[in-house]
Parts: sequence; structure tokens; C-alpha cells
Amino acid sequence: QFQGRSVLVLEDPGGEPLDRLVRKPMELGLFLRLGIGLSAAVSGLHGRGFIHKEIKPGNVLVNPSTGEARLTGFGIATRLPRQRQSPESPEFIAGALPYMAPEQTGRLNRSIDSRSDLYSLGVTLYEILTGALPFSASDPMEWVHCHIARQPAAPSERLRSVPASVSAITMKLLSKTAEERYQTAAGVESDLRRCLSCWESHGRIDD
Repeated sequence: QFQGRSVLVLEDPGGEPLDRLVRKPMELGLFLRLGIGLSAAVSGLHGRGFIHKEIKPGNVLVNPSTGEARLTGFGIATRLPRQRQSPESPEFIAGALPYMAPEQTGRLNRSIDSRSDLYSLGVTLYEILTGALPFSASDPMEWVHCHIARQPAAPSERLRSVPASVSAITMKLLSKTAEERYQTAAGVESDLRRCLSCWESHGRIDD
């Protein structure tokens, strides 16, 4: 109890919100370290049986010097292994539309599962890598259409400095169907670690 109210007291993990770092393309080494940390955080969450359902830079705290990432914003998280999203009006869908997996829109005959978080992870990685979202839209219905029907430009098409393999990892996460994405966050983390190892050893990442 604090000042007559019930409060939940948590250890302050430090770090800063990731959305403060996405206003311009990120240096590749830092991107890889933060991508590894974020993938590890998502993997740990899924290992405990949770689906976050709103992974976005504003719900991530990062320590740029260590690459450590922590997830926040669990207001619509679920412990169900699968969840069906009803086809509501886009204005009333729970979650952040720019980061939402196609199946979260309720417009597909698909359930939400842990791979939905991996799509949102892909949007987040795309944004911190390029400094821009994969899609732009002016209203909720247009956001839904983008996620369901439009293909984004690959990061390597937007920025020549992005290695093809890093671009491919990001685009695999953004696959429209869950079966074509990475199946686990641990798989994303493993591939990003390989990329970071090459980058630190050779100053390049082969295709």
C-alpha cells in the first residue's frame, strides 16, 4: 500500500525505451546486439507460455551498451497457446495496428499464436534497422490491408548498407502466413548471433 493505493513494486531494470532510438537507421552492430537481446526476451516469454500480442518499440526497454532488452506493456497478453481474433472494426482491435500480425486483424481464418509475436518482432526490427516502418497508412482499415495484402520493400532495397542476409531475416519474420515465418524467437536469435559474429570478425556478413 502506498498513499492509500495498491501498487505493484518491481525492480527498475534500467535502460531506455526502444522507440527513442528508431528515428533514423541504426548502426548495424548495435542493431544486431539489440535484435539478439529482443529475440532472447521474446523467447523467454514464449518459454513461459505467454503471447505478448503488442510487441513494438514503445514496449521494449533496452541497454544499448549491453544489448539487453526487457519487454513491458503486457495489457493484452494471453497464456492461451492459440486465440481466435473476432473480426471487429479495425478501430476496436486490441493492439498497435502498425505492428500487428495479419491474423491479429480478425480478417483471416487463422488463430493467434506465438508466431504472431514474431511478425511484430519483424516489424520492430525493420523499423530500428531502416528508421521507418515497413508500411505507411492513414487509417485503421488501410493498416489492416497493408498487413494482409501488401509486400514491403526489403530493408536492403531501402538501404544499400543493409546486408542481404540481415534483410532476409527481417523479411522472413514479415511473412503473411505463420508457417513461412521463423517458428521460434530462439531461431531468430541464433541467426542474428551468427550475423554479429561475422560482422565483428570480418566487418561484413556474407549472403
